[in-house]
Amino acid sequence: MTHACDSMHPAGRIIRFMVLRSCPTLVTALLVGACSDVAPDPTPLPAGVALADPVIREAIESAWTTTQASPRSTENWLQLALLLDGNGFDAAAARVWTTMESLAPSDGRPHFFLALQAAEQGNWDIALKRMQRVRTLAPNHSPAAWRPGFWLLDLGDAQAARALFQQAFDTDATAAAAVIGMARADLALERTDAAITRLTQLAQQTGHPYTIYLLGQALRRGGRGQEAASLPITGTPAVPRFPDAWNAALLDAQRGLDGELARADRLLEEGRIDDASLAIKRALVIWPDHVHLLNRLGEVYRRNNDAAKWVRILQRAARLDPESFQSHLNLSMALRAKGDSEQALRAAIIAARLQPDVPEGHLQVARMHLLAKRPIEAIAAMEQAFALGVTDPQEHVQFARALVQTQRTDEAIERLDDVLKRTPTLPNGWIILAQAHAIAGRPRIALEAAKAGLRHNPGHPQLRQLSRDLSRGIQGQSNQENDT
Repeated sequence: MTHACDSMHPAGRIIRFMVLRSCPTLVTALLVGACSDVAPDPTPLPAGVALADPVIREAIESAWTTTQASPRSTENWLQLALLLDGNGFDAAAARVWTTMESLAPSDGRPHFFLALQAAEQGNWDIALKRMQRVRTLAPNHSPAAWRPGFWLLDLGDAQAARALFQQAFDTDATAAAAVIGMARADLALERTDAAITRLTQLAQQTGHPYTIYLLGQALRRGGRGQEAASLPITGTPAVPRFPDAWNAALLDAQRGLDGELARADRLLEEGRIDDASLAIKRALVIWPDHVHLLNRLGEVYRRNNDAAKWVRILQRAARLDPESFQSHLNLSMALRAKGDSEQALRAAIIAARLQPDVPEGHLQVARMHLLAKRPIEAIAAMEQAFALGVTDPQEHVQFARALVQTQRTDEAIERLDDVLKRTPTLPNGWIILAQAHAIAGRPRIALEAAKAGLRHNPGHPQLRQLSRDLSRGIQGQSNQENDT
């Protein structure tokens, strides 16, 4: 069992503790390696371990052997529990956590992971009671407050949830989870202004799409719809992953291909490109031809601006698995970055054909047609993507651009009016709208569109220049009319 580490920012380092040379009593919760006068009974491995991926089996068996050799070491039991829990052996992990709990009754971690297990099973009373125990044993571990806060919020007890989020914030004022949790609780309690204030501050600090999304919801609830519409939402407003050092240790205990892929994704998400590269290359030694690993390595090369290596690794992935949608889509993007637009178009067409129900392939085909100045073909590809539910306003702006290029200005204007009503902070949308009205012979309306764009995007250079050009054109036309 793994517990996704909700992290808007990179997770903190896993805390490690020194081993006591002697310990007649268990003196503290967080002294890993503390020993007990009474060794626990040997713990048999679950039968399923023998059938697991060899990498997983070897790791668990090694930890189990170490534990049986030094049964009084809580460090050994911790590592065994993490490996079992992180690789899907929930029942066995629960038994080991219980053993560790008896060895080190002042350590909060067994309660913490048993609480997470209980929550995943829907045993909320047990989960909440165990987290309460964790807060007593480890009062500085803020996830022990904000995690159950989200549980209570989902269970409908916003008041109790807010108290836990406040406790988490008091423990760690930098915890984004606590701030978002309090804002959501405030919204549930009709404290809209407090939620707006809190989310505005967090949005200024992070700019995370989910924070901006929540801020928009709060503004609309507070009757400030125009402000909500002007928020610059970029990216997918998915619930972020918040840092939790204890849970990070569980995620790091994952083994096998799935564990390595998840590790690479976390490192990439945290911006640790060099670490991600090392992790992926280590995994490729074991799984040298796995296309998902090759695609992750391609992402490393993309972020390092190495288009040549990006293309080569994805060409290899596409050769190994010609039916891999993601490999062909990523290869198209890499070829475009390298400047090979026709090859990029061919790769995008293959991706769209492999998974016609996935809009990203059609969008990439459209982008390549637009780049090659083939607006009719781009329009056809985008219409397929929109039929699959694409709502990104930027894509609709590009669609309007293609409509203008094919002299379908009235359709472009209608589309842009709708997009800009919902998302008025798109400068390209206002530019294309102004150009469309100018092409249609309505320079004064075009000027109004350019000025409206400037109001929502103050100082934007292209909008400013377009506004000046349209003003001069209107003035010149007036002068001509006066002369005649």
